[in-house]
Amino acid sequence: MSEKVIQIENLAGISEEEAQRNGISIVGYMLAFTMGECQIPNEIPEKYWEENELDKTYMPRPSKPKGAFKKACMSLKGYREEEGTSNGYRYFSIYDTTRLTDVQYMITRKIIRVSEEDEEQTELEHINLMKLWFNRETKEISYDFEDSRMKAVADDLFEKVFKKNFVIFLTHMTRENIHDAFKRYLKMRNGIPLTIGNGGGWFIPSGKEEEFAKIKAFYNDIANEYRTGLYNIKIRSIPMIDTIDVKEMVEEGVRKKVETEMRNIVETTIDKLQSNDEDIIEKALKLTEKKVNDISGFKRIYEKLLKQRITVNVEIPEGIPQSDRLKAIADAMR
Repeated sequence: MSEKVIQIENLAGISEEEAQRNGISIVGYMLAFTMGECQIPNEIPEKYWEENELDKTYMPRPSKPKGAFKKACMSLKGYREEEGTSNGYRYFSIYDTTRLTDVQYMITRKIIRVSEEDEEQTELEHINLMKLWFNRETKEISYDFEDSRMKAVADDLFEKVFKKNFVIFLTHMTRENIHDAFKRYLKMRNGIPLTIGNGGGWFIPSGKEEEFAKIKAFYNDIANEYRTGLYNIKIRSIPMIDTIDVKEMVEEGVRKKVETEMRNIVETTIDKLQSNDEDIIEKALKLTEKKVNDISGFKRIYEKLLKQRITVNVEIPEGIPQSDRLKAIADAMR
């Protein structure tokens, strides 16, 4: 079986201005992005979205109290405090976080001794320090220490570290917030993941260039100013010209996405059809029809973009009762 070779020169992006001057059609954009750690005040995205009249569907959303609680708990994972030096050794407390439920976390503490001579580490103690939980109704946060001897340590960690981080996460957006927002934008633009060799990125169809430029500017110019780690916040886009190789690459990406989602729909529906409850079967069929219509609509968008039909291979397994509705659903999948 021969491997299909994609000519790199046909994938190379050109500037939009150059494409327009030469009458070259752009089918879409290849996107590569990094989302570094950051702390962006909650009001910054909202102000930018309002000033630029952008759709708030894909505006970064502030963390709710429960989300800020989770982030503050996880921020204690790997937190390290130096406890002093004695007789050629340095002593450290290292904390870890374990999720018990979606509103309850256990914080553990290890005491580590490090030799100043050869940096050899010895674990002296490892205990459950305290349990933190979030009350869904009152939005209050409580904690309790596991060992009465550790009360002062637990109090200190809660007051000086946890509460400080909780306020930051409640009033600032982090990498998670802006990444989730950009994923919503990709979905809204009918984006698909594409692989080229050992690398890849996302493809979005052409159109809405002015809006996309504003989205890029927010991440590249504004959000990046608030990064707190080594990695930038950066979105790079390469215009993809209308060539056979580009169309084949996009068509393959669409087919993979559609077939994967269709097979998941089939598996879920078949499981529901085994029920003896007519209501469950009826609800399953209605939900399946909606999902199939959505993914079929997605496929039609790309068929229009590429000016060609995209065929997918999804079959209803043998032995499944073939009602008229199920047959119609199967036909819509193809």
